[in-house]
Amino acid sequence: MSPSESQRAHEGHATEGERQWAGSAAEPEPRRGGLVADPEPRRAAAAGPQRRGTGRRGALIAAVAVVVLAAVGAVVFLAGKGKPTTTANAGNVGGASSSVKSPAPSPSVSPSSSSPSQSPGTAAMATLASYLRQSAAVRPTVQAAISNVQNCSEDPSTAAATIQQAITTRQGILQGLQTLSVSGLPNGTQLVSALTTAMQNSLNADTDYHAWMADLVSSGNTCGSNPNQDSNYVNGGTASSDATTSKNAFLSLWNPMAPTYGQQTYTATSF
Repeated sequence: MSPSESQRAHEGHATEGERQWAGSAAEPEPRRGGLVADPEPRRAAAAGPQRRGTGRRGALIAAVAVVVLAAVGAVVFLAGKGKPTTTANAGNVGGASSSVKSPAPSPSVSPSSSSPSQSPGTAAMATLASYLRQSAAVRPTVQAAISNVQNCSEDPSTAAATIQQAITTRQGILQGLQTLSVSGLPNGTQLVSALTTAMQNSLNADTDYHAWMADLVSSGNTCGSNPNQDSNYVNGGTASSDATTSKNAFLSLWNPMAPTYGQQTYTATSF
């Protein structure tokens, strides 16, 4: 070989060796059994820390979620404790049980069973009607006592006791009329005034007849005498006539109004 050929041969061997060394470093030979070694061991090693960072972030998110859920649960629990239910409050009253049943609903009232509305003067009319019934209850006993003494069928002392009961009744009516309120009753003032006059005249007649009977008892004349000879009997007849006149004046106001308020009508000789 010439020197130049020897130099080229040397350079060719060196180049071939460098290529083989470089090839062996970049591409390792296959292992036995056909398995190839991991060509990127460094990449796997570099990827390891990235996966561990991802796992830490997931664990941190889960922990934050648990804390948030616990806080929400605490708020709901405290809100429930701040608003006690009606059942709990009912159980704390009087030491009763905490589970109290709600009362059953009241049955509805049918329209037919409800009381009708009252007019403003209904109460006053009812009171006046009660006075008329009291006077009507004693009038027959007074008339019977007078007639029985006249025909000698009853002792004057017994008849006088009967008339005294009528006197007491009519005195009570007059006292009640003095305090009766008729502000909501049409013509209420006129009604009270007319009935007061009628009751006063009836009371005067009762008092005169009672005095007549007392005269008979004191004189010892039980019957058979002329009653017109006794001034008290005469006065009783005059007062009775005045009572009839005043009763008719009252009834001219009462009878037109009474049916409107559910009350009965009267005649001058019925009370």
